[in-house]
Amino acid sequence: MLSLKKLSIQNCTGLTLDIDLSMCSNIEEVDASGTSINVIIPENSKITKYELGTPTSISIVNPTQIATTGVIVDNSTNIDSLELINVPNNKTFAMFGKIMSIT
Repeated sequence: MLSLKKLSIQNCTGLTLDIDLSMCSNIEEVDASGTSINVIIPENSKITKYELGTPTSISIVNPTQIATTGVIVDNSTNIDSLELINVPNNKTFAMFGKIMSIT
């Protein structure tokens, strides 16, 4: 699925395994809201929308397009690993606050 641009699996509560999109360099939108899975995106991704339900892990490394408003997490209580590196426009801390619901 190297040319995959959008993944929409919201409210698919039967999913239990992580989805690894690290080889999908063209991914732009992920909507896994209403689920408890992790969706792994590639470093240097073109992602603009990254919505997760109740993940345990989030890694956004060197994204080229995403804004703080493009990241939504339904519930951050289960996150045990959070990696935000080089978010555009120096918005790493703002994105951290949004993900962890402290802003």
